Amino acid sequence: MELLSVQEAAKRIGVTNKAIYYSLYHGKLTAHRKYGRVLVDASEIDRYKPRAHSAKQPQAVVSQRVLTGRGFLSQTPGSTDEFMARKANEKALER
Repeated sequence: MELLSVQEAAKRIGVTNKAIYYSLYHGKLTAHRKYGRVLVDASEIDRYKPRAHSAKQPQAVVSQRVLTGRGFLSQTPGSTDEFMARKANEKALER
């Protein structure tokens, strides 16, 4: 039985140390203590598949910079000045 440290186990399957500790805490992996270190069986790590990120990923808010007569006007989608930004953009395109 080959035992791996938490850091080695995480590196082996491409997750963070925190993910390994989380799985140990929730009983998805079993830990062995030896010399004050937390160790995980290598064969258990090889069988372990961390769950995919099923949570909805937050979408980034894209800021739109619009050229106006006095410089750039920074806009985010859905803002109250969206109408003015569109008009300024139309004027800039006319030039």
